[in-house]
Amino acid sequence: MPLIEKPLPGHANMVFKVVISPESEPITAEEVRSLGRIETDAEDTLIETMITAVREIAESWLGRAILEQTIEASFDYWPDNPVKLPRPPLISVDSIVTVDEENQETLYSVDNYFFRTSSNQKGEVIIKNGAAAPTNTDRYYGGFKITYTAGYGDQVDDVPQGIKHGLMEWVLHAIENRTISREPPEMAMPLLGAYRIRNI
Repeated sequence: MPLIEKPLPGHANMVFKVVISPESEPITAEEVRSLGRIETDAEDTLIETMITAVREIAESWLGRAILEQTIEASFDYWPDNPVKLPRPPLISVDSIVTVDEENQETLYSVDNYFFRTSSNQKGEVIIKNGAAAPTNTDRYYGGFKITYTAGYGDQVDDVPQGIKHGLMEWVLHAIENRTISREPPEMAMPLLGAYRIRNI
């Protein structure tokens, strides 16, 4: 029986993770209490924990990085050009490396590529005309790695008000129900839905 050749997926079996989390959260316990007309600060510790959990779930649901964070994406082989990076908005590409079987990294020259960013689409790494894409014959899985910075910025004021208000509604829903839903509750859905990136 002849072998059937199949095209390799354009995303190159990409996986990604946050390696440096935001230094702060986009909303505060005080703001949540004010919106929810909660008069006491007795549960501020719980509210702050919920804020972080809701923000992390919201980023996954939105397909966005909200506040500045460092993300590491790894690939089994070099993807299609341009390389689309998850969790926009992309702020900067910090490094591109190849990784051998001993986890030794070789830096790919910044002179060979540039990046393009948009608040409404995935950021892109583009290999320059005439430049060779990274190659790696020493490792079959996770042999390429891009480290980049993403988010609206490092200041709370950089985050759109719609996202902040949606997060507050989500946290209030979590406080009332003592559990965090995996999707935005009814009051938060129209606020956050406008910022959702599809197919992340």
